[in-house]
Amino acid sequence: MMRQHYSAVLRKSVMFRLGILAGIIGILIGCGSGGDGVIPVSGVSDGSGNTPPTVNQSPTATISSPTGTFFNEGENIIFSGTGTDSEDGQLNDGALAWTSSIDGPIGTGSTLITSGLTPGDHDITLSATDSNSATDTTDPVFVHVEPTRFLKMGHQTTGVIDASYAFDGFHDTAANISTVETEFIHLKAYIGGANTFLFRIKLGASALGSRLTIEGLTADDTWQPVNAIDLDADKIVTVKVADAQVYKDADGYINLRALLVNGQSPDTVPIYEVWRDDSIYAGSQTIGVDNPELAFDSDRSTPATITAPSSSTNMLHFKAYLGVGQSNTFAFNILLNDIGPGHYLVIEVEDIISESWEPVEDLSLDMSETRTVSIPDAQRYLDSDGYISVRAYWGTFRPGKYPIGTNVKVFEIWRIDPFFVGAKTTSLDLVLSPENSVDGDLDTFATIYYFWGELGHYDFLHMQTYVGDAPVVTFSIIAALFASIVTSPSSPIAELVIDGEYEPESWSVIERISLDDLATTTIELSNAREFVNANGYLSLRARWESDSLNHDALIYEIRREED
Repeated sequence: MMRQHYSAVLRKSVMFRLGILAGIIGILIGCGSGGDGVIPVSGVSDGSGNTPPTVNQSPTATISSPTGTFFNEGENIIFSGTGTDSEDGQLNDGALAWTSSIDGPIGTGSTLITSGLTPGDHDITLSATDSNSATDTTDPVFVHVEPTRFLKMGHQTTGVIDASYAFDGFHDTAANISTVETEFIHLKAYIGGANTFLFRIKLGASALGSRLTIEGLTADDTWQPVNAIDLDADKIVTVKVADAQVYKDADGYINLRALLVNGQSPDTVPIYEVWRDDSIYAGSQTIGVDNPELAFDSDRSTPATITAPSSSTNMLHFKAYLGVGQSNTFAFNILLNDIGPGHYLVIEVEDIISESWEPVEDLSLDMSETRTVSIPDAQRYLDSDGYISVRAYWGTFRPGKYPIGTNVKVFEIWRIDPFFVGAKTTSLDLVLSPENSVDGDLDTFATIYYFWGELGHYDFLHMQTYVGDAPVVTFSIIAALFASIVTSPSSPIAELVIDGEYEPESWSVIERISLDDLATTTIELSNAREFVNANGYLSLRARWESDSLNHDALIYEIRREED
């Protein structure tokens, strides 16, 4: 009897202590759960016969897009991702939060479309939070947003009616400055580390003696004169700001303004258009060259002069914007004088990473004609702002074997921006040899096998070229129709359709070209700016429509013409 009583007491004591121990363990686990609440241990009885719930599991966040990393300022970027949880299942949009390392929180949801990311390098993460406040955050996805190259109206514009007309891409509408010195148009453009900025301005004539002054805003908020333009006639003027960094703000933008001076009210100066000019310009490393600016002044009768054969003391340095992640070819024309055999102009490109110069081409100086120089794989030579750096110097196999006073004359260097095959060209060999359409060889061609909609195929050749924010672009297309099977004496009806991309993945017809025998069609695109992305690249596609299944479209070449 005594033994039975002792056994009962012992059992109760053990049960009581186990219950206390389970409670303590539950409290300790709850306290260390990182804010997920009290989480009891599964399978431990509390003395009443009940089994507590299981431990809460954290959710899993996943980013599925974007797959690309390069975007332009103002371009729509589509972010997609999911959050899954073992208890809650698929998490709703409110439980998914997107964050940028530059801009902070940028939105919520499984799909986020934004065009407002600040230019720069972003690390993007997605966080998923379950109903118990447990959270998981993805590894960052890298996204680069390239600043827009366009010249745009600044917020300090004052008193100018219809000032936006100066930036609308049309040369027949004008902003009008009518009050001397108190009205002005504020101009802004991203320049990064570039020390030279060029733009063009189309002006109407005003009263005799009046001038349009261009001023730059310095770091201490004062406006300093940069250039002055006489308003004696209708004209298009190229304005160069040689010390552009002086007028750059903390975000990398140059700030300029245009105002009327020396005029008599109510004189008016119409500004029809202002646009950026990304031509080649003389670089800061130029040394021992007389009048280097004359090689880039658009006047092919006035030369820069290299007075001696040397790479260290007589070098013409020049730079041009190409754009990170864009065209992989930089090409330019150069017009030189003839000083005889045995002499040549050495062209080299600067490798920014290794801080060295790599050979491109040696141009013989025994002919006076325009030569074209092309630098392939150009992307590897760009600096962080997208500029390529090139130099030219006089080389010779016959030192001292030239008349006294002989110089190398560089009359003009001007860039040519060839078309290149864009990334949106239809894959899977539905467009064969697309590179043949931009190789400069009229004996080779790209082939588009299927016409628009045939058998459910929507095939096209995507083409791009750098134009900056020039309002007019002229190009030619050499194309033909290839009939694989002749089904009737009559010729099939076929058209090559050229579309322009006015928004990402949104296209508008520019031109329809009848396809038959080999022919060249020249297109002057007067509204080019509508189809240019924020980084200055024109985006076109070529597709074709037909009433026959038995032929293909052949595109021999698409090339820029002098605008």
